[in-house]
Amino acid sequence: MAITLVIFDMDGLMFDTEKLSGECFINAAKEYHYSISQDARLKMLGHSLNDNRRLLKEIYGMDFPFDLISKRGREMREEIISRNGIEMKEGLQELLRYLKKKKIVCAIASSSKRSDIELNISLYKLEEYFAYIISGEDVVNSKPNPEIFLRVIKELGVTPQETLVLEDSENGIEASYNAQIPVICIPDLVQPSQIYENKCLHILKSLLEVMRIV
Repeated sequence: MAITLVIFDMDGLMFDTEKLSGECFINAAKEYHYSISQDARLKMLGHSLNDNRRLLKEIYGMDFPFDLISKRGREMREEIISRNGIEMKEGLQELLRYLKKKKIVCAIASSSKRSDIELNISLYKLEEYFAYIISGEDVVNSKPNPEIFLRVIKELGVTPQETLVLEDSENGIEASYNAQIPVICIPDLVQPSQIYENKCLHILKSLLEVMRIV
């Protein structure tokens, strides 16, 4: 593949954050006397805050205090990360070094808040590897809408054919597919269904395997 740009998702792809975020959100909800089902939690994966707010209000009612629970869950998560750090996904540093050596540009396109992205990459001093970062706060339409990926390639002056997206979620796969950008999936908590597998270039077990593709 003649790739000049690799776009990384973050949660569940670069860092093992999805499980921690889910546990903190569920525990925060308990403080407000709500029990979040595992099914509802998994439906939140790969979505923006606005999408998850709508989702949970549909499930638990319009009185569901999403913003308060989300804020409390983030506080819990930040306390744990400050105390214990956060685990980086297997092969991330090796892949970033390899891409830098090959002079392939890297970017992050994540539905998370910019402050969360910057915190996570600063913990491992990865800032030098990324030419561009775009968060869920920077776009009008979140994944599976392709806006976030189209913004990256426009900003960096690269065509979809020269780009590769790395994702872990079905929403991310769909967004890349809608942007007509090849996507590799490294599943995290949920294995993509067959319809999404068919939209991927490859389904791999870890980021280490990406090096043999690029």
